[in-house]
Amino acid sequence: MFTELSTFLSEHLTAVLAIAIGALFGVVPVVWFYIYIWRPSGREVEMLEKGWRGEATILQIWGTGGKSGASPYMGMRLEVRHPSGSKYMAEIKETLIPLIMLTQFQPGAVVPVKIAREDQNMVALDVGMTVKVPPPV
Repeated sequence: MFTELSTFLSEHLTAVLAIAIGALFGVVPVVWFYIYIWRPSGREVEMLEKGWRGEATILQIWGTGGKSGASPYMGMRLEVRHPSGSKYMAEIKETLIPLIMLTQFQPGAVVPVKIAREDQNMVALDVGMTVKVPPPV
């Protein structure tokens, strides 16, 4: 059995090396990207899971200059409507907007948000929900 494996490897060394290197350079960067870039922090995950659902109107939106693939990081100033009915201003300093959804995020759009229970000024976009875009003027 060992000689068969040895013969196979010697005959197909280039292919085996190409597959091994491709797996290493394909999998490792993806895992690293998820762990250090894409994955929300523990605090954000907790807010998205346990925070209050609210809505916010985008008052101002800007690019922060960062990107994840083709998707940009954006900052925005919001008028948040808390489930209790109160309204207040909040700012998201940086959040990743999926490129396919980018045109939905514009001033006047109503976006779903999650509000941290311990600090209502901590707001995160709930991009899994529907964004209400105002009609063109």
